[in-house]
This record gives sequence, structure tokens and C-alpha cells, in this order.
Amino acid sequence: SDLPINVSYEVYSKTSNYIGSVFTYVVTVNPSVRITSTSLNTTCSGEPINYTITANISSATFKWSRGAKTDISNPAISDQTSATINETLVNTGVTGVNVKYHIIPFVNGCAGSSFTYAVFVKPSPVIPPVNSNSPVCIGHSIQLMGTSVTGAIYTWNGPNNFISHDQNPVISNASKLQSGIYNLTIDVDGCKSIASIPVGVNDFPIANAGIDQIDRFALCINEITASLAVGGVCVVPH
Repeated sequence: SDLPINVSYEVYSKTSNYIGSVFTYVVTVNPSVRITSTSLNTTCSGEPINYTITANISSATFKWSRGAKTDISNPAISDQTSATINETLVNTGVTGVNVKYHIIPFVNGCAGSSFTYAVFVKPSPVIPPVNSNSPVCIGHSIQLMGTSVTGAIYTWNGPNNFISHDQNPVISNASKLQSGIYNLTIDVDGCKSIASIPVGVNDFPIANAGIDQIDRFALCINEITASLAVGGVCVVPH
């Protein structure tokens, strides 16, 4: 049972011809407290664990600790009394690491059995290099390029509500609305990394060749006419 039980003892004195008053001695036997929350979990490096410890008795309190672990950057921790384990473990290696928490429940000063909560911490994917053909002119195509990552799910998002799950998406007929920062999120086995790249979309340049040649020729004819009147010469530039 998960409820306290009262056990009564009747104590009295007795002789061959006399029985004394009965004294009742009551002992309350508290139930054995035990952890009822899950013992296994999987998380990604850099994500909070968000583990709530529960027991068969709602009034239970807890004490927990965790040792240091190779490839986990977090130092060891001990004598914690919260009912929530919300550490953010960082896996600095390239493979998953098992991390164990040792939890002891208490009720009315009585300790229950030690409980082990094991967390498998997966590493974050390597942030992939990204590239593009930026800058491009209005009306041309934007080419976004993400490095190949084994087992990755790609998600590009950017300006003008752009989203794509292609590794190397193309945005045709680009406008100024497509200028800005593009983010590539890669998801490998549920763990994510993000890379970003700026993309610019430019207006076409306006050519300026100077004075129109027909107008210049007409101007020069006028100059010749005027120059001849005073003996001058007009040279037409090329």
C-alpha cells in the first residue's frame, strides 16, 4: 500500500489471578517510497532535460547527484533537492554519451531505494558551411548551397516567407524582397544545427554614355558654321 498503516499493540500486566489495565501502543508504519518517473531518456546536446521526478507518495522529497563524464562539458553536481532536473548538458564529442543521475526519495525522514535516471546525450550536428551566388541582379536566380551531411534533413528559410527542404534550392526571378539573411537548419536524428548567409539582390546599373552623338554632331555643325565666320576649326570628338 502507498498509505500509512497503523499497527496497534496491546500491553498489559498479568499474574495468576489478576490482569492489569490494557495499554494500547500504536505504531504508524509509513509506506516505502519509490520513484515512479521514467528511468531512461534521450536528449540533444545543448537542450534542457526538463525531467520531473515523481514518486508513489505525493509528499516525497528528493536528493540527487550526477558525476562528471568524458565529452560532457558540465562539471559534476551533488546534493540537489529540486523535484525537476533541468540541466542543459553539452556533448563536445562526436558520439552519444550516457549520463546517469542518482536519485534518493524521502518521506517523513525515511529514505527509499536509490534510483538511477539515465540520459543519452546526442551530439549536435556539425554546422555545415553554406554559400550562395550573391549578389544577383533583379530577375536573376538566387542559388543557395548547403554542404552535404549524411542523414540530414534540410530546412532553408529567409526573407519574403521563403522556405525549402532542398539542400541547394534555387529562387527564380529574384526581386528586392528576396534580399536578406537566409538560414539553413540541418536535423540529424532529431538534433539541429543552424548556419546563416546574407544574400543581396541589386538593381540593374544605369549606363551613362554622355552626350548623345547625334546631338553632338548637330552641335558641331553649328560650331563649324560659327567658326568659319571667324576662321576657326571644329574637331568632332570620337
